[in-house]
Amino acid sequence: MASRTSCAHLNCEKGVGVLTCSGCDKTFCRKHSNEHHQALANELSEIVIVHDDIYKQLSQDSKTRHPILQQIDEWENESFRKIREAADDARKKVQNVIAEHRQTIADRFQLIADELHTRRETEDYLEPDLVKWREELDKLKSEINSSVNLDHILLLTDTLHIDPNPLVEPNFKRNVVQETFGRTVGSVTLSDDNRVAVSSGKFNVCGSASVYGTNFYSEGIHRISFCLDKLNWIFIGITSTPSTPKADSRKSPSGYGLVLFTKLIII
Repeated sequence: MASRTSCAHLNCEKGVGVLTCSGCDKTFCRKHSNEHHQALANELSEIVIVHDDIYKQLSQDSKTRHPILQQIDEWENESFRKIREAADDARKKVQNVIAEHRQTIADRFQLIADELHTRRETEDYLEPDLVKWREELDKLKSEINSSVNLDHILLLTDTLHIDPNPLVEPNFKRNVVQETFGRTVGSVTLSDDNRVAVSSGKFNVCGSASVYGTNFYSEGIHRISFCLDKLNWIFIGITSTPSTPKADSRKSPSGYGLVLFTKLIII
């Protein structure tokens, strides 16, 4: 005689299991099998609600402009404004120089014209006068046809600062730092207003010399440009202010940076 399987529902005391759920492998009586199926349907409805909420949010996000795009627009407009101002200033400077150049030529030409008119009316001229007037007129003609010398004009495009990447680390202040070398430990020689540091010793894996900058930094992002020449290896990093300078600054407890293996350093 086959054994009877009880209903898996916790509150079913007398029901006999007749239907098995292939998902959970539990057997239920007919009544609780229907309830189990309804419970699955209810759970599916809740999942569909979550699905619909996500779909609605994605649809709204596709129509809503991201704040970063607004930042890019503002950066673009500000950059264009600076460029337009620099271009307008450069045009005014060039136009002024050209106007002054033309006025200078016109004034000199008028002097020659007045003299020619007077001397012609009085018939007071000789061969040397003719040679002089011809040379002066040829010189003026040459100056008119030649380009105006604008080498002394400083176009603002040389000094215009436009941030090429305004969205990198937006929560930090970024500075381009004019750094110089200061304290040295070991065989290091400074020159060029402390912008060049040369090691007069030999580099080895233990380190033999260190040179420190003069500025102090407490927050933000700071850019320091280096030119490294003829290096076997170098440690570039930072240490806390109270740290005692060491010949091998990598061993400083507060040292943090990177080692480059690749005695001139230019900042």
